[in-house]
Amino acid sequence: MKTLLPLLLLALSVPAFAQTTAGDVKKETGEAVDATKRYANEKKDEFEARMEAKLKAIKDEMIAAKENVKAKTKDTADATARDLDAKAKKADAKFAEVKKASGNAWSKLKGGVESAVDELEKGVENAKAK
Repeated sequence: MKTLLPLLLLALSVPAFAQTTAGDVKKETGEAVDATKRYANEKKDEFEARMEAKLKAIKDEMIAAKENVKAKTKDTADATARDLDAKAKKADAKFAEVKKASGNAWSKLKGGVESAVDELEKGVENAKAK
C-alpha cells in the first residue's frame, strides 16, 4: 500500500494530456494551406516583377538593335525586325499566361516564360552584333 500511494498521488497530480481533436487538425491544416497559398502568391509576384523588368529592358535593347540593323541593309533589317517582333510577341503571350494563372498553375508555365524571354534576349544580342 505504501508503494501504491505515491503512485496514485503522482497520477492524480499529472494533468491529463491534451488530446488533438479533428477540429484542431482541420484548423491547423487550413492554416497550413493558407500559408502555402500566400507563399506561392509571393513567389509568383516576385517572378512577375522580375520577368516584367527583364522584358522591358530587352525590348529597349531590341529597339536599339533594330535601328542598328536598319542602317546596314534593308533586307537584313526587315528580316531581323520581323524575327525580333515575333520573339517579343511570344514572350509577351507566355508572360500574360503566367499573370493570369492561379497560385499553383503559374509554376508550370514559368519555364515557358523564361525560355521565351531568353530566346528574345539572344535574338536582340545577335541583332546588336550584326
